[in-house]
Amino acid sequence: MSARVARLAAAVVLVAACGDAAAPETTADPMVASASDYAFSARRAIEGTRFEGLGDDEVAALVIELCDDLAASSDPDAEVLAFLEGVDAPPGEAVDDRIMAVVLAEGALTVCPAAVDAAAARAWEVADPEVRYLAAVAAVAPELDEDLTGDDLVAAGRAVCSVLDGGGSPEEAVVAEFAELFGISGVSMDEIASGAAGEREGMLVGGVLGGAASFLCPRHRDAVAAYLEVLAEENAG
Repeated sequence: MSARVARLAAAVVLVAACGDAAAPETTADPMVASASDYAFSARRAIEGTRFEGLGDDEVAALVIELCDDLAASSDPDAEVLAFLEGVDAPPGEAVDDRIMAVVLAEGALTVCPAAVDAAAARAWEVADPEVRYLAAVAAVAPELDEDLTGDDLVAAGRAVCSVLDGGGSPEEAVVAEFAELFGISGVSMDEIASGAAGEREGMLVGGVLGGAASFLCPRHRDAVAAYLEVLAEENAG
């Protein structure tokens, strides 16, 4: 699943309709039935937006159409936004489009999760190495008090690659990236690995090391993976 689509879909809570209204009858087609049920539950989300004139059947049809488009997409995020531009509705506020994008993205995740996953996998394969690197770091590294930007993290990853390309060891690369990230030199690998230099900081530099070797300079992937395995065993002991 695309990380951005997943975040988009989680941005609002779609509250099921309440009161005396009854859910629409389902059909024999599982996808149509799922889209119909979803459209009914999403009704409250689009009320008050420029899309409120769309009936449940229309919303269900839009979700199914989006699923068809995603089947050949390698950029699910752009696919959702491009699809939204083609939805016929009166002019309105920008927030209305954000809400409807959420409705469509969540609908696709509900009705055709396999198509979303496949599109996200294709997007990942063609993504820029720096994008993949930052996603990998974000997946394993904690948030810190320091206001580190994506550019800061990429610079630290490049510092890792520079040390490794110059024949340096993974330990030397970690010390170099620690200095790059936090402006602190003279810190030993033992201090970083033990958490003496900051436990969360240590987790971040480990994520940067692994991410850099995986995506920015994959020629060093095996050496870094072996080093991290040894380091994990030592810390476990």
